[in-house]
Amino acid sequence: MSHASDKPSSQGAIQKRAIDLFSYLLELARLRSAIVRDVANYEATFWFSDVPPCPKWKSIAATNNPDDDEWLTITRIKEPACPPVPEICAPWLPPDCMPTSDAEPTLRQTILSPRSPDQQSTQPDSYLSLTDYPEVIEAYAAWISKQWQPWAELHREWRTFQSVYDKLYTMYELLPIVKTKKRLE
Repeated sequence: MSHASDKPSSQGAIQKRAIDLFSYLLELARLRSAIVRDVANYEATFWFSDVPPCPKWKSIAATNNPDDDEWLTITRIKEPACPPVPEICAPWLPPDCMPTSDAEPTLRQTILSPRSPDQQSTQPDSYLSLTDYPEVIEAYAAWISKQWQPWAELHREWRTFQSVYDKLYTMYELLPIVKTKKRLE
């Protein structure tokens, strides 16, 4: 008996088995991953148009260079520190006042007069009025215009950049490749 006639049918069987195996693996992969047909159904999305212009960042949408290998490069930007309040103004700010870039800090109109060590605690409290201290008002106005306002503008811009960075970092952490502790290139 010749085995030459069995060869085409055995190759056909091997080919069919290979096709069946790949079909099985394809279906198995489809079962494990959800097919997203609408961008709104993704866990998170981010558009290149949402990247604000920043000298330290690079976006393919801003450069319009399709040959560039890097589509998006974002680095973390350090938060600008609030300028220190002049010492002369510090007692006039509310004790819980933490200057933020959202609202300009305001001075209190009156403060409790500091007690000298020889004053008794039975004496009534006395108050100081801001109108009697023009040097405090001048120092405060200079601090606001020359230091706080430029800082507040810079800080608001930083918050915009930080919100983009936070959103992208959250998306990065959701990637399955990060969960396996592999490096994303």
